[in-house]
Amino acid sequence: MKYAPINSLEDFYAYVETLPAEKKKLADNWCIGIGLQDVDHLTVSLYLLNLARRNIEGELTIAEVQAMIQQYHDEKKKREQSEQ
Repeated sequence: MKYAPINSLEDFYAYVETLPAEKKKLADNWCIGIGLQDVDHLTVSLYLLNLARRNIEGELTIAEVQAMIQQYHDEKKKREQSEQ
C-alpha cells in the first residue's frame, strides 16, 4: 500500500495516533526506540521513520527493516569515504 511520506517526527507521531489497536503495540515499540535515541541526543532519520511505518503496516518484517538500515549505513559510509 502506498502512503504519503512522513516528513517529520511530528508526522510520525500523528500517524501513530490514528492507528487501530492491533497495530498500536508495534507502533508504541517504535516510539520507545525513537524516544531512547532522543534521550541520547540523537535524531532519527526520515528514512527510519518511513521504514517504521512500513513495518507497522506489515509491508516489511523487522528483519527486512534491520537489513535495509544496515545497507543504508554501509552505503553512507562508502559515500563519505569516497568524498575524502
